[in-house]
Amino acid sequence: VLSLKAELEQDRADAEADRQELLKMLNKASTELSTLKLEKRQLDERLLQQSKYNEDLVQTLSKEVIQSRQANTSMRGNGIGGNESMVEHMRASMSAVPSTHTTALA
Repeated sequence: VLSLKAELEQDRADAEADRQELLKMLNKASTELSTLKLEKRQLDERLLQQSKYNEDLVQTLSKEVIQSRQANTSMRGNGIGGNESMVEHMRASMSAVPSTHTTALA
């Protein structure tokens, strides 16, 4: 009977030691999970900010492309050809101005 009682006490002590070890593991896992959740939240915020920045950039670039196309269309409509540069167009415009005005502008 005494040996059974001693064996039972040893089993209880072993079970308590196992329980304590499992609690340590659970606390460690819980801490790691909290850290990962925080990191995920920070990454989500950065991703959202980057997405907003990218959206703004796409909108800005789209507007610039549209404005550039409109300006190109407008210049072609005003006699500036696709291969003729703006400088050449300005020189051609300046040569059409009477010489008295040309020297004043130059």
